Amino acid sequence: MSIRAVTIISVMVLLMASSASARNFRVLMLPQRDWRNSTPFVAPGNDRNTDKSLHRIQADLSRALSSAYQVKVINSRYLAGSDKPSNEELLLRGFLQLSMELYRHIKLEQSVVTLKKGLDVVKKLHVWSWMPHLAAQFYFYLGLCNIDMGKAEDAQRYFRRVFMLNPGLRIQQGYYPNKTEKVIMAAFLDYRSSLRIPSFTAEYNPDVVQKGEKANASAFVYAYKQDGHNVFGVRIIDANLKDGHFDREFGDEKAIEQTGIQAFVNAFVSCALLPWKRTHKKKKPDRIYMDTTALYMFYAKYPTRRFLHNAGFNLGFSFPVGRSLDVVAGFSLATSMGDAYGDMVDGLTVYRLRVGVAYSYAWSWGHIFVSPGMAMGYLSGYTITTNANCKFLGPNSPGCQPTSFNKGGDAITFSISARVGVRFMLAQALLFTISVDASGFFAEIPLSGHHSMSDLNFPIGFQAGLSYKFR
Repeated sequence: MSIRAVTIISVMVLLMASSASARNFRVLMLPQRDWRNSTPFVAPGNDRNTDKSLHRIQADLSRALSSAYQVKVINSRYLAGSDKPSNEELLLRGFLQLSMELYRHIKLEQSVVTLKKGLDVVKKLHVWSWMPHLAAQFYFYLGLCNIDMGKAEDAQRYFRRVFMLNPGLRIQQGYYPNKTEKVIMAAFLDYRSSLRIPSFTAEYNPDVVQKGEKANASAFVYAYKQDGHNVFGVRIIDANLKDGHFDREFGDEKAIEQTGIQAFVNAFVSCALLPWKRTHKKKKPDRIYMDTTALYMFYAKYPTRRFLHNAGFNLGFSFPVGRSLDVVAGFSLATSMGDAYGDMVDGLTVYRLRVGVAYSYAWSWGHIFVSPGMAMGYLSGYTITTNANCKFLGPNSPGCQPTSFNKGGDAITFSISARVGVRFMLAQALLFTISVDASGFFAEIPLSGHHSMSDLNFPIGFQAGLSYKFR
């Protein structure tokens, strides 16, 4: 077999594998939530993390989901494994280590500044979804710094965040001063009073992370105590389900063995909208733009000796009819600003209604568009003279004759136009738009006086302004 044939076969296999991967139903595995603590403190010498039940349940859940047809279990793209930390984790641990050193050397304000810079990265990367205990440490040291700075109320709020991120946290009794333990306990009780099992708080919304990880659903296991007994639960969050999630709780590990995680996964798969169940419907575009732009225009063919300048505004709308195709309509008004020699003594006003289509290509920062179309306009009458006496001494001056004036009458014009532009994203629905437009009159209807396309034609316009995107 030739090298060329081998290459072609390899490419086909890769394409088929890529296509198959795209059809997978991706389930993001979120961190476990252990809500069984009744106190954040343990006696000295006690093992603070001996219960491995949640790890076993999560492993069973991951295996059961992975065995289902077209289901793929994924971890966060930032989670590289314990033996090889990701670059993101190393960056965060660098921030944390520096903050801890500053705290130990009683440089509290500098430590707070470093911790808050680290928290900006924590929030940007949604660290709670892949390493919540690391995110919790930033808030924990912020709490310690604020206690030493005499800000107990601020410290309590930070410690409350710690338990929201890492509810299974256990702290050795007596390790911290009594006043610090009191603030930590108050934060823990405040957190427990607002706890709603098994929901996440709105601040740590799994939907945001699912979108970032290109996942269809997310899953996590949890545990809490009810009447002194352990309760284990499994939740799969999927917006396509009736209630937005699929749950099952077990009274103990024996109940899990009897009922089985596999049975829970089978029930979920029967309800989930897996790729093979979907009816592919063509998604309708949801973009409708309103352009409000300033307009500058001049004519390539003009009756004056120098360029005839015009300024005004444009209001336009675009309506989607396809993935990259819009129908556009707009109205513009422009008034002449004169010319370099002042030949235009009576100003020219232009009203124009334009319709056409627009082809666009989008990027993350915005998109470019090309828009051919047609326009109907109204040109007001104008008066031109090159006689200096008429300009400076008036039409009744001795040196100004009626033949010194060239007058154009009102007319309705029809033109073919083409526009090219770029829209830059400023906010979710607000864009900055610039464009250039060139037109050519191909027909006219004179309304009064003399008007000729050979005197005034080929307007070229530049627009700049804001666009609003309706959803």
